[in-house]
Amino acid sequence: MSNVRLSLIGTSQGGREKEIFRLLESLVSVRDSVELVFVDQTRGDAISSVFDKFIGQVNFNLIKTDPCSLSIARNLALDNAKGNIIGFCDDDAFYSASSLEYICNLTLDGAIVSVPVVDQASGNNYAGRKFPPHKSVMSYSQVIRYSLSVGTFIFKKSGKPFSEKFDERLGVGTPLGGSEETELFFRLKSEGFSTVFDPAAFVFHDNDMPSPKQNDLSLKYQRYATGYAVVIKKYLMASNGALGAEIVNVLGRSSIGLLFPSRRKVCWGRLKGFVSGLVKHRLV
Repeated sequence: MSNVRLSLIGTSQGGREKEIFRLLESLVSVRDSVELVFVDQTRGDAISSVFDKFIGQVNFNLIKTDPCSLSIARNLALDNAKGNIIGFCDDDAFYSASSLEYICNLTLDGAIVSVPVVDQASGNNYAGRKFPPHKSVMSYSQVIRYSLSVGTFIFKKSGKPFSEKFDERLGVGTPLGGSEETELFFRLKSEGFSTVFDPAAFVFHDNDMPSPKQNDLSLKYQRYATGYAVVIKKYLMASNGALGAEIVNVLGRSSIGLLFPSRRKVCWGRLKGFVSGLVKHRLV
């Protein structure tokens, strides 16, 4: 009988073999309770060579597939996950054993637990995020602010099969860009899962390097904002209208950003994507 309590699911399209080595290295001491289900989307053997170094040291399932969207890859990993708890690891994320042990020892039923995400090199919160100092129940709006996918863990409902998947119309590699994890968390919350922020654990994730190409960054923000708007629109009623404040926030901040030359391209991209998501696209 498997002793796996927590399944971490991840994927990569290559280029981060050093970071994947670091991820695997951080899981050695928790091999009895934690498994890593990882989807390798590369055509070479660079990633599998890294995993080969940890045979017998880390409990992992490496799945090879052709390049695909993030949502499709994550769903493939979900199909192979054995744990009662599901976590989402990026290929440049890694863990402290104490935090994983803390998560594994929680006895929750039908819950989403989010924890702080920290850049180890600087010691600062990832991407300048501000997280609550105390444990608290999260509203829909707070899920947006505090529930980063890499720092969020889903506790399945006991006695019930967990068949929820990422919406494959969303996510990196799709026309609707990102927010596939937010949509999943909102969906589970609307189905009765509790949503809790717990600062007693944390996840390491490198801060993103700033992009020198404003045009590339503008397009990235546009794609992400499209999916973000679609998800907010879908769950506006479930939140009793509270997500309407986020619509005003994004439109207002993006519009003000147009006044500043250094931010104009990025804010214009985000504004175009967000309005497109609100007006042209819909998830049913």
